[in-house]
Amino acid sequence: EIREANRAKRLKAVEQLVDMTKTKRGKAGPPVIIAGDFNTDKGDRNGPEPIFELLEKAKFTDALGTLDPRDRVTHPGHGKFPNGTLDYIMIRGLSVRGVPAVEPALSLSDHNAAFVTVQ
Repeated sequence: EIREANRAKRLKAVEQLVDMTKTKRGKAGPPVIIAGDFNTDKGDRNGPEPIFELLEKAKFTDALGTLDPRDRVTHPGHGKFPNGTLDYIMIRGLSVRGVPAVEPALSLSDHNAAFVTVQ
């Protein structure tokens, strides 16, 4: 099924990203940001998405995670699909300063823009 094939592709891509960020002998490496359109929602009605568990095990946190789910909608469904959060900013070795924001991208994209300040 297409949904499972896409899920497997996402998992492989995230595994590759996590592998690239591994450090030797457990030493703390440089800060890392993985951001973009993950093409899936943590609250996916088709069941949990394994990429988020993998990122959590690799010590990444969701920089938008403090926002209420209604304020975190990065992909407005416009009545065709349910609203969802498909875009994420995952951070490791950094902390969020201030309050993240998701704002309409107007005519620039079909996704809303996500903003966060990290240190």
